[in-house]
Amino acid sequence: MKVRLVMGKIARWCLVLGLLAGGMSLHAQDEDDFEEMSEDTACVPANLQTAYDAYKTDDLAPNQLDIWYDYGREPHKIARYENKPEKYRQAIPYFWKVIVNDDTGRFKIVYGKLVECYLGLNEPDSALIVAYRGLAKYPDYITLHYHAGIIQKTLGKVKCAIPHYEA
Repeated sequence: MKVRLVMGKIARWCLVLGLLAGGMSLHAQDEDDFEEMSEDTACVPANLQTAYDAYKTDDLAPNQLDIWYDYGREPHKIARYENKPEKYRQAIPYFWKVIVNDDTGRFKIVYGKLVECYLGLNEPDSALIVAYRGLAKYPDYITLHYHAGIIQKTLGKVKCAIPHYEA
């Protein structure tokens, strides 16, 4: 009976050591992949301008941003909660109108919603532009750092993702 207990413990320790050794080799492989990334990898998109910048206007009615936000929020909610990603496309122009015209910071949440729209449509490059535009205006906005980190990692730019995870 004691022999079985001892053999069982030895087998468990061997399994644990084997798992640890395997995990270390996988970790080493990740480090190799990490080092293979080019040092010249651009993290921030070269151009953060979009066609939606044409929506910028100086003569808005006091509640116009609220109206655009509501027009974008409804299809965004339908897309997100009713699993209808095509609805994201309807929200995008309204959210852009809010972003390019909001000088108060009251609608900074729209950056995150717009990133979600582009990710829901499988357009990570557009989502990255929105995230970096938002971070240029709100550098401490954690939601955008989270999105930027996830997008960069998804695009294979791990070195670009790290600062966002650390923010």
